[in-house]
Amino acid sequence: MSGRSGTQGLTALVACAFGFASHATTTPVESGPRTGSAAPTPDACDFASMLARIVKVEPANAEVTVLKRGAKAPVRALPNQCLEAGERVAVKDGTVTLETPAGRRRIGRYQESNEFATPDLAMPEVPRGPRAAIESAIARLTATSRRGESGAGRGDACGADSMTPPVVAVPGLPAGEQRVGSDVGTLQLAWDATGGARGVRLVVRDSAHNVVAERTVCEVASYAFDLDPALRRPGTDLTIDAGPNLSWRVHVVDPSSLAQPSEPLPGAWLLGAWRLETGTADTRMDALSRLRTGAADYLGASLLLRAAMAPK
Repeated sequence: MSGRSGTQGLTALVACAFGFASHATTTPVESGPRTGSAAPTPDACDFASMLARIVKVEPANAEVTVLKRGAKAPVRALPNQCLEAGERVAVKDGTVTLETPAGRRRIGRYQESNEFATPDLAMPEVPRGPRAAIESAIARLTATSRRGESGAGRGDACGADSMTPPVVAVPGLPAGEQRVGSDVGTLQLAWDATGGARGVRLVVRDSAHNVVAERTVCEVASYAFDLDPALRRPGTDLTIDAGPNLSWRVHVVDPSSLAQPSEPLPGAWLLGAWRLETGTADTRMDALSRLRTGAADYLGASLLLRAAMAPK
């Protein structure tokens, strides 16, 4: 299940989901047939404020509305329309497909719900300088990558025969030396299992080669490993093995020793996105781990994380 392409490639998805212009104007709800309603253009979404996106409205003339935060009246919902904080989609007839941080979701006819609401989160203001680097990372990583699949993994469904052939590194997280800030509590790991392995044994060792944590995960190509606070002190060295052929040597460092943007960023996930573009190969684990902190809430973070962890 790891590294599979979705029904659409990630390139097509992100072409609609990411963009760097202001939101397209939506058409107010009116009675009668819809005429002259132009769908939002692919550059109508902002990566920092996008919490979900309307992928498809079926049929095209279905009565679907979006109530924006603070608005008194809803507007028509259109394909490619982005959803920001505190917005609600309501379907009177038809079906709507949404892209959310947790994946695709359908609402409306024959579905469990006729409504979908985004959480009322603060929308970060990203300074111009760091924004340019993040936009560059989005363009670079989503140009050719396939949609990766992540998850917490399961520890009870894999036997030894499911772990061959061994997994290998993905381009976004090379094997070898990695520097991670001591303020990172959960390490984001990723690997390429497209060779056929369904499971992988993760083993964490300290500098004395003692096993301090281990886990078998199945049917996923990534895992978020929580670190004990005692292992997050600057100067701590860890070795993480993902099967016999993939290993990272992790050096926990003072966060201030890592590259910093010229202007502070309002969120750890934005700092992770910035480091994906500006950092060196030995800070990729730090970058992915920070990017992960926003992936449950922000669609931009979720899509970028999946692209960064995808196989070639």
